[in-house]
Amino acid sequence: MMRRLSGSSLPMAARRCVATIGSASLVVHREKMKDELAKSKSAWRDMHAQKQELDRRIQAHPENVARGIFAFIALQNAVLFEWTFFRFDWNLVEPITYLLGYSTMWLGIACFFSSGKEWTYDSMRASLVERQRRKVFSNASFDEKRYDDLTIRVGDLEERIKSLENL
Repeated sequence: MMRRLSGSSLPMAARRCVATIGSASLVVHREKMKDELAKSKSAWRDMHAQKQELDRRIQAHPENVARGIFAFIALQNAVLFEWTFFRFDWNLVEPITYLLGYSTMWLGIACFFSSGKEWTYDSMRASLVERQRRKVFSNASFDEKRYDDLTIRVGDLEERIKSLENL
């Protein structure tokens, strides 16, 4: 007949031995987790540095597009001014300005129907950022899912190690 021994029925020396073995295995487990954390953190740092550089380039893209649009509008106004007052007459240039202005409304309608978003600066900026993000990440072979998984893994390991420190 086998009898199961509870912790209170063990002699004091045996209980200390079990506690020592338990704390020793915790120390070994904590050290393994620290090694895994160091490896994960190293990989995360490398990916984080790459992501920051890519994000910097991505965030600059909408600003560059806005500058280009502003330059286009300034050039259009300069050309129309020159045509109106120096080269042609208002009777010829007026329909051109009307068609140019009216075409922006059609462009806005086309953008709304193709994307389902209003043609505002914020929505266009968000669309440009998202499109540029997909393009830049794929060109740089950046694995965004792996980066997110590493971020979660590092946070989880840090939390688990911190909880084991108190034992």
